[in-house]
Amino acid sequence: MVLLSIWGITGCASSGRVQLLNVSGRPQDCACLIDRLDQVIIQNKVANAGAARVNGFPYLRADRFLSAIAPKNTNDRRFLDWLNLMRNKADYTIEKEILNLPPGAVERLAGEAQTQPERQALIKNALDCNAIVFNHDIALEGYRDAVFSVIHVPHEYSFLMRAAGLYPIFSLPVAYLTYKAHKEFKGWFDTPETELPVLGQLTCFVPKVTLSTPVNVPALFALAQRNSFDMPLFSVAALEKLAFTFAPHLVQDVSGTYDIPGKVTWQNAQVTIDTDKPTLYYYASYARLAGRTVIQMNYVAWFSAREGPFAPWIERGPLDGLTIRLTLDHMGTPLMLDIMNNCGCYHMLIPQRDLVVKQKDKPFAIDAFIPQSLPPEFPDSPLGLRINSGWHQVQQVTTYRETTLPATAYTLLSYDELESLPQPDGRFESVFNHRGIMKDSWRIEPYILFSMGIPSVGVMRQRGHHAIVLVGREYFDNPDLFDDSLVFK
Repeated sequence: MVLLSIWGITGCASSGRVQLLNVSGRPQDCACLIDRLDQVIIQNKVANAGAARVNGFPYLRADRFLSAIAPKNTNDRRFLDWLNLMRNKADYTIEKEILNLPPGAVERLAGEAQTQPERQALIKNALDCNAIVFNHDIALEGYRDAVFSVIHVPHEYSFLMRAAGLYPIFSLPVAYLTYKAHKEFKGWFDTPETELPVLGQLTCFVPKVTLSTPVNVPALFALAQRNSFDMPLFSVAALEKLAFTFAPHLVQDVSGTYDIPGKVTWQNAQVTIDTDKPTLYYYASYARLAGRTVIQMNYVAWFSAREGPFAPWIERGPLDGLTIRLTLDHMGTPLMLDIMNNCGCYHMLIPQRDLVVKQKDKPFAIDAFIPQSLPPEFPDSPLGLRINSGWHQVQQVTTYRETTLPATAYTLLSYDELESLPQPDGRFESVFNHRGIMKDSWRIEPYILFSMGIPSVGVMRQRGHHAIVLVGREYFDNPDLFDDSLVFK
């Protein structure tokens, strides 16, 4: 085999190269359509950064979990399961990207493909062509090695920025400030809840009850299909049940509208948080804990701003958010809670009591921050999180109990909506740009913390783009994050 241009052989513009694979026999109509679509998506800057392209294989998308489980020396079933996971991610991503294309681009693509000028028709065409090209490619000699050679999930850290910013020098004061912040946070967790400062009025945001009967979580897990990676594969309806079952209760200090977790909308072409509609967004992810595949339920709150006297001045600015992630074992028992702001900042681990043997030291990096264990009453009682005003930091993790505090019900929605959100005029647009940054979010931090090597540090980010340490290198979606930080029983 020789190194061949993917599309150049068929008369289409080349979008990449595949090593050791002859793809000259790909069905030309489909190959050209897929390549042309990819060009238009990139030109219009509507690429969904939530998944990484697999260069030369337009029907595949990857993330850090899929990259980590690549079965290089395993049987054919694991390889096919792995490919199907990446194909499903690609189908989802391409559908969102086509929905977000401007009308003119859709009309031009439909004209070139001689199809109806409708998004759904173009989506069907693209996904059908993906399947046709995949079925052609997988039969080629050297396919497995070719795919492995180009799997790459981009870093969120820039070596050049760190080199230019004299990272070894400036990381020292940043490490000191990180340890100082951890000490302050630990003080909150060690303080009786009634003695924590309140700037406004404590308000409980609780999930709307829409399930007619409680969910039998172990039974749900027992019935779930599993692939060769032991991943529980749930339907959309089953995931929704899990999301409602474990949805957290937020005890929020509300001193302004910026403390209300709201629904993300478009208003005057800007990302806006509708605080009249309290909302949390959920999605599922996968990781490994103690070497075993586990599923995670992620809950994401969005606020209109980070403001107020508690928030450090360099962190203040429009749009803010909090991600609350619950990791479940193979039968749905909660093992770990971890939390971060949606910039990737202030990550903390809250493990199940007696689960951890010891914490691992991280040379030249900051050790994981573990302020407490999961409350023993959870999950029999709902999870409760105390959150301060303006800065939106979790100060304690408890279980929710009936109180005399004002209560407001929030709606639980799929995170998928954010990646193709309808505009008032009916068009669709992701609230994240093609680099995974939330639109209309800005901070002064990138000018101050440039040396840490994280582009747009401090701003709100899309899932899959959260660098969670300034000193060292770590990601929220690292599938081995827990095993890298802790030793488990």
